[in-house]
Amino acid sequence: MKNFKFTMLIALVLGLFTTFNANAQLQHNFSVYLYKNGAFLAGFAGMTFNDPNLKNVNYGQIVNMRDYDAATGGNLNDKANNAMISADAGTTITFYKNADADYSRGQCIVYVKQSFVGYRLTSLEHTYEDAYIRVVFYSEGRNSLNGELSSIVVTAPPITWGR
Repeated sequence: MKNFKFTMLIALVLGLFTTFNANAQLQHNFSVYLYKNGAFLAGFAGMTFNDPNLKNVNYGQIVNMRDYDAATGGNLNDKANNAMISADAGTTITFYKNADADYSRGQCIVYVKQSFVGYRLTSLEHTYEDAYIRVVFYSEGRNSLNGELSSIVVTAPPITWGR
């Protein structure tokens, strides 16, 4: 009887962790679809839901374009010039010209103000703001980003308890 109670306690604790983790992931989800002149190249998401077009990535992970194949052939490095994104409020999506995801060259930072699905970024080289996002483009002189994308990092929104 003692082993049974211990086993049930372990099962309950594991169930709670699994349930909490799944709810947290559903509440903090994102996707980034990359395009070149309207042609789909690849997609990345926190949860892929078995979609073969999406690669599973984590918050904070440097997604190096050299590590992934494009739907049009070859790797993704220096191909994408626009994107479609979905994200929760508070998420930050940063597109880098540098494969190491540092600020030494051009970058486009997207701050998500309101949760949405399917927002089209027609260019990675403009600074603007609307009701859903604030986009800030930085460039060191001649460092363009359209067609020169080398890495992406998605930063999770802050955790809000009690939702």
